This record gives sequence, structure tokens and C-alpha cells, in this order.
Amino acid sequence: MKKIILIIGLILFSNAILLAAENAKKDMKSQAEEFISQSKKTSPSFGGVPLRKYEIKDVDKDGNVEVLETINDIEENSTGWLSADLSPAFDWINIYKLEGSNFVEKTCSYKDFASERKNYYKKWQQKINNPKELSKDDQSIIANDKNKTLLKKNKELISKCN
Repeated sequence: MKKIILIIGLILFSNAILLAAENAKKDMKSQAEEFISQSKKTSPSFGGVPLRKYEIKDVDKDGNVEVLETINDIEENSTGWLSADLSPAFDWINIYKLEGSNFVEKTCSYKDFASERKNYYKKWQQKINNPKELSKDDQSIIANDKNKTLLKKNKELISKCN
């Protein structure tokens, strides 16, 4: 009989822990949604639409969500200059982690993510230097970039990933 009571107690205790963890995840997600809502209010916009994109994701697979903020300086300063295919090549992604009750920018703490982004930017560097694989429109944008703004921005993004 004592074994049954002990087993029932352990089951109830385990369920209580699982329920508490699930509630904490829901609370974290609602905090992330609130952070995104506030961030969108201060995001640069075009025609009333925020130019920065936000996503809730568990970047490091630790069971805690992070907020990803995608920033494209070129689009924010010259909206519409880049094509839809070329624009993502210049997206920088900030990662915000919940610390206490606030989301704090911690992008450099995510080394695997930074390494993936660095490889992504290096592939785009090759395409910018040799754009024949790109569409005619993208080739034209690159050819008309007399100040080498795209290549400079690409190098800047690569260096941010160190």
C-alpha cells in the first residue's frame, strides 16, 4: 500500500512540475509577443507597415523562446531599391533572450547561429562579385551600384558575425 501511495505521489509531483513548466513556456511566449508588439511601434516603417520583421523561435533548442528581429539597413534607408530576391542578402538578425522580465539583445551569444549567418553572407558575397547566376534585374542593381554599397554592406555583415 505504501508503494502505491508513493507511486501516486511521484506521478502527481511529476505532473505538477510538467504543468508548471508548460505554464512558464506560455508566459514566456506571451512576454515575447508583448515585446514584439512594443518593438513594432518603434520600428522604422513605410506606409505604416513596420520594416523590421519579428519571429518567436527557440534558437538554441533549450526549451526557451527567443525573439528574432530582422533588420535590413539598406531597405530602411532606401525602401524598394533592392529586389525581393536580393533584399534578404542584407538582413541582419538580432536575437533577444528573456532575462528576468525583459528581453535583452544577446546575438553574439549564439555562436552556431552566427556561424550559419556568416556562411550565408559569404555565399552572397560570391554572388555579388559574380552575379551571373542572379536574375537580370539583380545583375542590373549590382552593376549600377557604383559606390559598391552592396559589397560594403555585405562585408560589414560578415564582420559582425565574428
